[in-house]
Amino acid sequence: MALIALVAITLSLFTGNLLSGAVSEQMLTDQIVADQAGQSNSNDFMFSSELEYNGYAKNPSHEDLVETYQVPLNMRIVLLFYLIGLGTVCVSTLIPILYTTRLNPKKILM
Repeated sequence: MALIALVAITLSLFTGNLLSGAVSEQMLTDQIVADQAGQSNSNDFMFSSELEYNGYAKNPSHEDLVETYQVPLNMRIVLLFYLIGLGTVCVSTLIPILYTTRLNPKKILM
């Protein structure tokens, strides 16, 4: 069970990270394109916040936004995933084992 759990956690951790990175980058790209299309279509100039009105607005580039939203897998996160995953597997395996060992075989057969 532990070996299967280790393989499953490893596969899910790295494939999940790759998929979430691709999905978030695509969503960010779509949002940037939609914002640029909305800005070019509007003829009246409106400020969305007090900071923009005072000249503090910043328009970051696409690369800056993608870099900001990247969540790297560091050793602490990986260890936390393994500890939580293996702990869950251990608890879910021990509860049925303890229940079965406490049963009286004579009562089960009668």
